[in-house]
Amino acid sequence: MATAAGHAVELPHAVLVVLLARADWVPAELRGDSESGREDYCVCLFESPEGDGSTFPGGRVHSMDHALASGSFGAEGSTEDPLSLALRVAAAREVFTEAGIVLAAPAPPPVLREATRQILQREGPRVFLDCLIAWDGGNPNPVLTLCPLEELSVSGMPLEGASSPAPHVFITEVPDAEELNWAKTSTGAGGKIQWLKPSEILRGGRIQLPPLEHLIIFRLCERLSRLVDLPMLIADWQDTGGELSSKAMSSRL
Repeated sequence: MATAAGHAVELPHAVLVVLLARADWVPAELRGDSESGREDYCVCLFESPEGDGSTFPGGRVHSMDHALASGSFGAEGSTEDPLSLALRVAAAREVFTEAGIVLAAPAPPPVLREATRQILQREGPRVFLDCLIAWDGGNPNPVLTLCPLEELSVSGMPLEGASSPAPHVFITEVPDAEELNWAKTSTGAGGKIQWLKPSEILRGGRIQLPPLEHLIIFRLCERLSRLVDLPMLIADWQDTGGELSSKAMSSRL
């Protein structure tokens, strides 16, 4: 909560998505300099056009995400917390808008993918339902199933800006190799998308990262060399509350 003129104001929720893909799935034009990394997977990073560093895909949760959580993405009889589902809807929307990857099924018709992505980039989240309706052949009540998105605890991690609430961080894999064929190298707003191995991201300090992104990538570099072991990393992360080693903390100094 923030306080304005003596009144409590609820700050908007935000999401970040740690999006992973098998290295041999990622097309060469998206790979950057990741050939020499030791891991068998890559991480998706968005490089700001302003040159102020690279981040994971993500953004603020929109009222449309909440509406879709109780409609198109809300399974009948589901007991899932509406906010939790809205956060995952926002995560999937942001990944599609920024990187061109769809984290839901069924996937849109190929002829509509780039057109609806450009509409989202131009008009914003409020038109997401219209895009889903188009994907489903004009069905006014489209129903989609989200890919697994596991939320990671970021308690105790340093965040920039004391007034900013900690984002909800999700981690997931690109569902299949075919989906990478739709991945984009540009966000459409001058930003650049790269897929790099964690050890390559950290090597030499070439890539500027916010503290949260740096520490998460350090954890991946430290604990996850094979993508098949991701479930073990997630379980360990939840058991430790996301706390990182002193080595990771000192690497920021």
